Amino acid sequence: MRITAVTCVKNEGPFLLEWIAFHRLLGVTDFLFYSNDCSDGMDTMLDALAERGLVQHLPNPA
Repeated sequence: MRITAVTCVKNEGPFLLEWIAFHRLLGVTDFLFYSNDCSDGMDTMLDALAERGLVQHLPNPA
């Protein structure tokens, strides 16, 4: 069974990897992140994770 987490994020970079790891432990297999005008570099981190196939990232500007 596959479980997908879909979430909107903004400036939560320091907590991103921990959040993903925790939800993977709970059984989430796929992640879709919409980033909202991040100023802490989180969108760059999400792009890097997406390039490695770990998450899907879609920018969602205001």
